[in-house]
Amino acid sequence: MRLRTAGLTIIAAFAALHARRADACSFHGTVTPVTYWDATSTYNPAVANDSRCTPSGSGQTCRLKGYYITPSPAPTGPAPTVIFIHGTGQGMPGGYCETINAFVDRGYVVFAPVMRGVSGSAPPAASFTTNTGSYVVDYGTANATSTCGVACQSLKYMNKETLDIDSAIHWLIANHPTTFDLSRLALVGHSYGGATVTIAAASTSKLTYVPTVTVSLSGAAMSWSAGSDWEDGLNDPADNARSPMYFQRVINESPIAPDINSALEPYDHVVWAGGAARLASYGWYTPSTTQCNDFPYHNVHCGFVGEPEGVAIWIDGVIEFFRDYGVK
Repeated sequence: MRLRTAGLTIIAAFAALHARRADACSFHGTVTPVTYWDATSTYNPAVANDSRCTPSGSGQTCRLKGYYITPSPAPTGPAPTVIFIHGTGQGMPGGYCETINAFVDRGYVVFAPVMRGVSGSAPPAASFTTNTGSYVVDYGTANATSTCGVACQSLKYMNKETLDIDSAIHWLIANHPTTFDLSRLALVGHSYGGATVTIAAASTSKLTYVPTVTVSLSGAAMSWSAGSDWEDGLNDPADNARSPMYFQRVINESPIAPDINSALEPYDHVVWAGGAARLASYGWYTPSTTQCNDFPYHNVHCGFVGEPEGVAIWIDGVIEFFRDYGVK
């Protein structure tokens, strides 16, 4: 059964220049590093030459770790849960400390699986070294061909990474059966993570269980352009979304014009297919930190979602979307 269509929401928000740098962030609540998938898992078991594993002699070493974060005091009964999928980077989810705290402070349990080939850092919890498997950017670069370039190969790999999201859900069911409420599950991702959750929410995905809502925070905003592999890679799964979807963009985070299309097109595709969707479009934002200091647009892309000034602008809209669809 198709979901009802939700209307377009455009939000104009203008942020003034912030001169100060954000203070160091520590995660709120109780932070527990966990292994959410390995070679012994009964769900999504490892196979020969598994891209989640690292070759080890004649065999394979398989391990994916992440962080289970509960509010304080911890819930004693079923609680709404956010599975947060990070963007590209080699030390996650530390860069999303303010983002994750915003959900924890509002009473949500957060599970932050760290994706393949990425290390984990979540102060004050202990960090861990790189997960097994390939990092998506490395995989896309290493396997690019004349007929399937870096974006094309990255999208193929992100389709595989939906298995990791599925494994995270299975881990929650197996390890927290009294507090994990599958009927109040929000799947949230930023940047590459936003693109990955869009793929995961599709009817053709590898998810055993359908999230209650799916939120893409600037999914693939730095890469998406009309006619690119990213366009079809996000629009096609949006045509088959199985849960209400929320898309977000800030207007100056990318040099690609028209800048909003990386969120507007998949939003349109959900609506055209008869699904429920919401689009939040924010005006000019000036970051106060250099979270991604390789070039200015990327800095906005990271800062708007990851620093406290940015989070304060968009978090209420996401929480309202959660509550409108029962994730509260």
